[in-house]
Amino acid sequence: MSPAVGESLSAEHTVAVGGIGHLDRLAERGLVKSSALPAGHVGSPPSGLDRGRWAEVLGFDPGTAAGWRAAGIDPKAGVTFVVDARLVADGEPVPVLLLKVTDRDALLRGIERAVGVRPTIRTEDGVEVLTLRGEAVLFGRKGEWTAVLLAVGGQRARARSAFGGFLADSSPPLSGATAWRSVFADGRGAVDLFAYVGVRSLGRLWVAADGPAGAGAEFDFFAERFPSFGVSMTRAGGAAVRLTATDEGRSALRQMLQPKRAPPRFSRYLPPQGWAGIRLSVNVTEVFEGLAALVPPTASPDFKSKLALDKAAMAAAVGVQWDAIGKAFPGHMVFMTNQATLAETKADPLDGEWAVMLAAGDAAASDALVGSLVAKANASDPGLLVPTALAGARGWRVDLGPKALVAVRDRDVWLLGDESVVARLVAPRKHRPSRVATRALDGADVAFGFWADLQQLLEEWKADPVAPNAFGKRAWRRFAKEPGVSLTWRLDRGGLVAGLDSALPLQEFATMVASWSAAPALLEAINQAKTHEARINMRRLYEASVAYYHQDRVGPDGTPLLRAFPPSVPLTPAADRCATGDHAYAPDAAPWQHRGWRALNFSVDDPHYYRYEFISSGTGRDAMFTARAVGDLDCDGVYSTFERTGTIDAEDNVTGGVGLRVVNELE
Repeated sequence: MSPAVGESLSAEHTVAVGGIGHLDRLAERGLVKSSALPAGHVGSPPSGLDRGRWAEVLGFDPGTAAGWRAAGIDPKAGVTFVVDARLVADGEPVPVLLLKVTDRDALLRGIERAVGVRPTIRTEDGVEVLTLRGEAVLFGRKGEWTAVLLAVGGQRARARSAFGGFLADSSPPLSGATAWRSVFADGRGAVDLFAYVGVRSLGRLWVAADGPAGAGAEFDFFAERFPSFGVSMTRAGGAAVRLTATDEGRSALRQMLQPKRAPPRFSRYLPPQGWAGIRLSVNVTEVFEGLAALVPPTASPDFKSKLALDKAAMAAAVGVQWDAIGKAFPGHMVFMTNQATLAETKADPLDGEWAVMLAAGDAAASDALVGSLVAKANASDPGLLVPTALAGARGWRVDLGPKALVAVRDRDVWLLGDESVVARLVAPRKHRPSRVATRALDGADVAFGFWADLQQLLEEWKADPVAPNAFGKRAWRRFAKEPGVSLTWRLDRGGLVAGLDSALPLQEFATMVASWSAAPALLEAINQAKTHEARINMRRLYEASVAYYHQDRVGPDGTPLLRAFPPSVPLTPAADRCATGDHAYAPDAAPWQHRGWRALNFSVDDPHYYRYEFISSGTGRDAMFTARAVGDLDCDGVYSTFERTGTIDAEDNVTGGVGLRVVNELE
């Protein structure tokens, strides 16, 4: 069941959507449940995010539906963030927050209780403006939802008209689009957490934000094959990540990711404990054709032909036809390592315990291909590779100082690695491989798989009271019996879908983590939006500095002046806003009358959070400047800095170094 918010959004213009439903359940699972956990343990919420503290700050109990309703918000609908291709200001997308407000007066009272000031509301051209401590917030009705424009400063004014169009839009809804419904087709029941990206609309946004020429056509090309990407988590059906694909897209994916033969049973070689690794499947026979099918028309005309040449060149290097390579090795491979020796492997790839496994398609063909490669190696270095056998598996051995590497074929699998490790892997064994690892290693529809044994983590958690409290005793017993986790990307009729497999209650764990991080994440999103002010103004100052330098100027006597940048200007405004409160600087023309700012034709005419400085020196080839924005968004005494610099190159052009320099972006 797809999220209900799709009924109020445009199928044509919606770029991305992300939301969390059932806010009361989110708070109850995380903040409330975790309040009983011992402080300082893994799984405890960050300091101050306990139930009592949130009730004190918010003025209601966030762990109950009644609490949210008393605050005027529908907890079941939750909150949703939307990016619309029409909402672009200064080359940046401006997101919108959607929530269902059931009682506006109750919400306003809650805001007043939290900040000590009651907001005022007025309506302008169909858009409502809420003002609080000098800050203005644009919002309005969008179907059953209240839409809030997450814009700051001048960006807010420049996005106002587009926001009005967003609110009034009555074009076909996103809920009717196949791309939207397909993303949420894997779960059962209502979706609680979700994210969605529409590829075609993403292209429109790219173009609207001054993207490169031809970008829209490229996005349209890929949208015809892969219309959408999304993540969903339901209470009953678990989590899924999906890349949707049309018939053309699925055909290309099969050519690239679905070998002609099913994979062997790789799991039979997996040691009983402590190993992790990845499985990758590539359709060796047709991978180049699949890649060629995904080359957009805007690409170089020679690109597809180059793929064909690369295929021929690789076959020539091996000395056999490409089809023979695909017959010998269809494309299933596994890379695995003993997690206890990972540090040694990072220091030197030949150290530690690791192994590579390759599926052998036709045994005779793979033996012949490997034999021809061995013959070539021995022709250039006689005796380099010698025959060997390990537990009935036959192949080749090479001495590398204190170690020996082997490559042996055991029935339908070639194993490569340190001789002692491979010998243990091919030896007869009695243990049954892990279920979660088996799914990743042996699944016929798996294009990519990852698995890890979590036995070490289990040992660390055994004495910790958090684990059974956080996950439930039944789930904890399952985890103790099979401590592993796997992630697989599978190719099916809908495209590519990723799934997690573990005895841990992954959904509940993810919900708890989301609840603990929801407030900091929202604050970070708000601060991130505020940084657009500094980024935009740094670009304005850089462009104005370049234009000023290249202007011809003369002195009072008419003598041409050497080229230079405008005179330096100290931090403007002079006062730090945090000294008098945490609201934005009010618009004021007076501070921008300095001759340096006038030379740059620069001023900030909207409420703003940053102070600006311009430092220049030298003339001609020695001229240089630094433009700087300094701010303290949360008034904690820690400042962020945004800088652009300019110098003169040998051709008398202004160069900007490495571009924008940012220090402590969000403090």
